Amino acid sequence: MKLSRFTLCLLSLLGKSQTINSLTLQIGYSGNISMAANSALVITSTLTISGGTMDATAVATPGFAIGGFIQTGGTFIAPSGTLALRGNWLHTAGTFTHNSGTLEINDDNQHTIDCGGAHFNNFRFTTNAGKITLLNTDFVADGTFVLTSTGAGNRFNPNLRSVTVSKMLTINGGSMSTAGNSSFPRFKLYWYRSY
Repeated sequence: MKLSRFTLCLLSLLGKSQTINSLTLQIGYSGNISMAANSALVITSTLTISGGTMDATAVATPGFAIGGFIQTGGTFIAPSGTLALRGNWLHTAGTFTHNSGTLEINDDNQHTIDCGGAHFNNFRFTTNAGKITLLNTDFVADGTFVLTSTGAGNRFNPNLRSVTVSKMLTINGGSMSTAGNSSFPRFKLYWYRSY
C-alpha cells in the first residue's frame, strides 16, 4: 500500500500504534515521517524506502516490526530500541542510521541480508531451524552479535563476505559457517563467547 502524504502525516500526528500491510516512501517524497514516543508500528509486509525520511527513533521497544526491508534511497533512522525483522534485508543506496538500536530476527525462516555498506549496531538472531545468508556486501555490527539456536547446524552463512563485530560475538547453540571464506580472519572479532 502506498500511502498519501496526508495519510502519512496523519499517522505521525496521531501517535497511536498502527498495523499496516506495507509502506513505501517513494522518490520525490520530501516529507519526514516521525512516530510519536511510545507508539508502535507493525508493517506485515515490506518497508520500502526510495526517497524521503523515516525517523523511527521514538518507537517503543519492541514496537517496530517489519516483514522485510528494501532501501534504494532516502533516509531511514532506526529505532533506538529493537527493530524486529521477519523477512529479507536489502540496502543498496540511501542513508541507514542504526541509532544505537538492535536489529532482531526471531523465527525459523530462511533470510538473506545485503547490507549495502550500512552498519548495524547490535544484531540478534534467535532460531531453531532458520538461516541467514549474506549477499553481495560485508556485514558490520558496531555493537554485539548474538546467535541463539536450539537446532544443530549452520545458522549464519557469510557467503564469501567479511563479518566484523566490534564488541562481542556470542553463540548460544548452532554455528556460523566459514565455508567459502579464504580464511577465518575474514571474521573480525574483538570479543568472542560461546556457550
